Amino acid sequence: MIAITTNDKSHMCTKHINLRYHFICGLIRDNTLDIQYIPTDDNLADTFTKALPHPHLEMLCNNMGVHCTQEGVL
Repeated sequence: MIAITTNDKSHMCTKHINLRYHFICGLIRDNTLDIQYIPTDDNLADTFTKALPHPHLEMLCNNMGVHCTQEGVL
């Protein structure tokens, strides 16, 4: 998806993409928005969308500033 947003060429497979896509592309061209690749191991959103092993979940929570004070669900 990052490659599609930074390439101005028309893509046959992307003609169905709606106005939101073009709005985001405009923000990128205007340097209002910067899209960066985030490796899976560093993706904080995974804490909300995936079941993770305890050590990985704890590391991501710590990176967000969320710390457990008691043993429990984490």
